[in-house]
Amino acid sequence: MAKFTIIIILIILVTSCVTSNKKVQTTKCSDLPSCSESIAKRVREKSHWLCSKMSVNSLITIQSTYSRTGEIVGMELTSSSGNKEFDSIAFDAIKSASPLTELTLLNQKDFEEASVINFTFEGIKKIE
Repeated sequence: MAKFTIIIILIILVTSCVTSNKKVQTTKCSDLPSCSESIAKRVREKSHWLCSKMSVNSLITIQSTYSRTGEIVGMELTSSSGNKEFDSIAFDAIKSASPLTELTLLNQKDFEEASVINFTFEGIKKIE
């Protein structure tokens, strides 16, 4: 089974935070690239720690496995940020973005590739 990687990069200057009240909705997608973009936007929206000091120079990777209906069947921390609270918020962002209905729109071959997703979250980069 292939692993699909979605990188959620949340890089922002410590002195300026960008927030948005705009809700990202599930979009219709027909192929792996367009579905992965939709999934990444929704998970990014669920990340509530964009401007948090705890995310400075933090990096975490979580491997998630999904059913054909887009429900999470497993999640595993593959690389910790070293901050339990930051790691927990990253898990919560993935959980709250589920089910990943985009997966139901993929053909069987693409679904098999996308059913295991590695989410990588990178926090605020401290500029010195």
